[in-house]
Amino acid sequence: MSLKKVIAATLLTSVVIGGGFSTTLQPAHAVQKKAGETIKVKVKGLFCDLCRTKMEKSFGRVAGVNKVDVNLESGFVTIWMAKGKTLGDQRVNKIVRETGYTPVSINRS
Repeated sequence: MSLKKVIAATLLTSVVIGGGFSTTLQPAHAVQKKAGETIKVKVKGLFCDLCRTKMEKSFGRVAGVNKVDVNLESGFVTIWMAKGKTLGDQRVNKIVRETGYTPVSINRS
């Protein structure tokens, strides 16, 4: 079967069975509307890839966290929450400390 036929069959199946296209085909502005709060935490002591991995895993385990980014150069951990979900400052500070680092500041947008 040719690649064109496989793609056509996949799209047709998606439309017929799923009632439409996958939500992954939404335009960027539609995805942004579903995003929730962004939390940016300044953390002291982030130096290496192990630091990054530990922090990503610690926040990644929390329900409602969509994505975590650790910038070793700036020392910031950015946490993107699902719409309607949030993490309180006390919980953020606790997660950072339990991971072995020192929280410096928390900013929200």
